[in-house]
Amino acid sequence: MPIGYYTLEVRKEGFVVGYSNIVVYSGVETQVTVICPELKENEMRVVLTWGDKPSDLDSHLLLKYNDGETAHIFYANSVYYEQYSDRVYNLDVDDTTQYGPETMTFYIDSPNVDEYKYYVYNYSGGNSGEELSYSGARVTVYYGTQKPKEYYVPFAQSGRTWNVFSVIDGEVVVNNTISQ
Repeated sequence: MPIGYYTLEVRKEGFVVGYSNIVVYSGVETQVTVICPELKENEMRVVLTWGDKPSDLDSHLLLKYNDGETAHIFYANSVYYEQYSDRVYNLDVDDTTQYGPETMTFYIDSPNVDEYKYYVYNYSGGNSGEELSYSGARVTVYYGTQKPKEYYVPFAQSGRTWNVFSVIDGEVVVNNTISQ
C-alpha cells in the first residue's frame, strides 16, 4: 500500500463491524484492530488497547451495591459471580505485555447495583507520573446493539488511574480524568 493514513474496516458474521485508523509508512509498528462478538441487550464489553509504553495497563470494574457493599473485578479477581443474581462479570483477557487488548464483559441490569465504575490503572508504574497519559490508551465500549463508543486517555496529565466512565441507571456517565 502507498504511504498514508487509512481507515480499516473489519467484518465478520456474528461480530460488530470494527473500524481502526492506521498509518502506513516504511517503518514497522504494531497497530491493533479489535472486533467484538455481537452482544445481548444489557451486555457490555469494554476493550482497552494502548501503545508500547507502559507495558502493562489494567482494566478494573468496581460494582457499588445499593446495600453499601462493593465488588472489584480485575486481574487478581477476574471472574465474579454476583451473590444477588445469576450474573457473571469477567475480565476476559489480561494483557501484560503492551498493546492489549484487555477485555471485560458484564451485564448492567442488576437491580441491586447502583453504579458500575470502569477505570484503567497503570500497573507498570513509571517515574514521571505521566506515562499513562502518553500511552495512547483507548477504551472502546460495546453496549448491546448500540454503535461502539471510544474514549481516549487525557493527554499531558499526571497520575496512574484513568477514571473512564460509570454506568448509573443504565446510562453511561463519562468521567475521563486521571488521578493518583
